[in-house]
Amino acid sequence: MTVSIGVAGAQGLIGKGVCKALIEGGKVERVVALDLKTSGKIKNVEEVIVDVHDKPALVNELKDLDLIVNIVAPYYRHGTAVADAALEAGIHYTDACADIAITKALLEQDEKWKNSSRTLLTGLGTSPGLTNMLVKILASRFDEVLEAHVVWATGGAEVNREEESTGTLLDFIREEFGEIPTYIDGRYVNVIGFLDGAEEIHFGDWTITVFHSGHSEPITIPRYIPGIRTVSCKGNVVPFGLVQLIQKAVDIGLDSDKRIKIAGQKVSPLTFLTAYLESPKAFSFYDLESLKFPGGIQVKVIGIRNGKQETEIENLRSDAVSEQADMTRSTAVPIAVVSEAIVLDRVKRKGAFAPEALDANLLNQFFDEIINRI
Repeated sequence: MTVSIGVAGAQGLIGKGVCKALIEGGKVERVVALDLKTSGKIKNVEEVIVDVHDKPALVNELKDLDLIVNIVAPYYRHGTAVADAALEAGIHYTDACADIAITKALLEQDEKWKNSSRTLLTGLGTSPGLTNMLVKILASRFDEVLEAHVVWATGGAEVNREEESTGTLLDFIREEFGEIPTYIDGRYVNVIGFLDGAEEIHFGDWTITVFHSGHSEPITIPRYIPGIRTVSCKGNVVPFGLVQLIQKAVDIGLDSDKRIKIAGQKVSPLTFLTAYLESPKAFSFYDLESLKFPGGIQVKVIGIRNGKQETEIENLRSDAVSEQADMTRSTAVPIAVVSEAIVLDRVKRKGAFAPEALDANLLNQFFDEIINRI
C-alpha cells in the first residue's frame, strides 16, 4: 500500500516545513503540496493548485490521499473548509490550529468523524501540540491532576525569513489580543491576552515575561484530563516590543478586516498592520537583543501522588533540543510524526479530538520520536 499525505497551504513557511519533515521521515511514499500556486521549490513532492474554498475541486484532489495536513493560515479566515472536504473525501485530517473558535468547531464534529471511521486530530504544532502531549505525559504520573500550566515563547530564528509567513502573523494578531478564555477553579474566566497574568519564566540564562495567550490548551485539556481544575496558557514572542506595538494598534482598531479606501486603493487595516510590523520602520521599536533568544516551551503539572501534592515541570529550550530547532521545525515535525502514525494505523482512536485525548504511553513514543527528528 502506498502511503499518500497531502499538505494544504504547502507553499507557506510552515507548509514547506511539513513537506520536508514528511519526506525526511521516509514513511510516506507520496507527498502532495496543495496551494493557490506552485513554486517548484519543494523537492520530491507533487504540486497541485486548488482553492480550499472550492469544495468539489478540493474533495476531488483529496480522494486519492490517506490524510490531509491543513496548514492554510490564517485559520480564522478558512474555518473548517479543509476538514469538511476531508470528511466528504473519506480521509484523515490533522492541523496545527491554535484558534479557539475553530478548535471548538472542529471538536464538535466528533460524532461525524467517528461514524466515518476516520481521525481528525487538531492542534499538532508546538503550542498547541507538544505542550498538550507533555501535559498528558506528566499528568499520567499522578493519582489526581489538579492544574496544568503551559508556556511558549518564540525565538529570534523566526524573524526576517524570506518565505511567506503573513498567515501566521494574522493568526497571532486575531488569536492573542482582547478577551480570551482561561480555565480557573473548574470554570472559564475571560482575561485580556498579552496584558493579564504577567509571569517571569526562566529558560536557561534567559528570563522571559509571559502573558495569558489565546491558544487552545485551556479549551481542550479539561475535556480529556478528568478532574483537572485549572489550565493556563501563557506566551511571548520576539522581538520584544512587537506585542506592545500590536496591542496599541489593536486598541485603535487596526485589527479590522473591513477594507477602507486609501488613495484609490481598498486596503484593510489588518493588511496594513501586518505589512508595517514586518517593515524596517517597525523594527526601530523592537528590542533587537531579544532576537538572540532561541525560543522554548515549559509545561508544569500539579497533582496528588501518594496522598501528597507535587509538581512536575518540563522545560525545553529550542537550542538545547537541536541546532535546527525553531518554530518551523517544532511545528512541522510533530504534525508529520503524528500524521504518519495515523495513516500507519498506530492511532486507533477515531473521531475529532486534540492530542491529549490519546494514551500517555503512545504520546511518549511520539514525543521521543519528535525530539529525535527535530
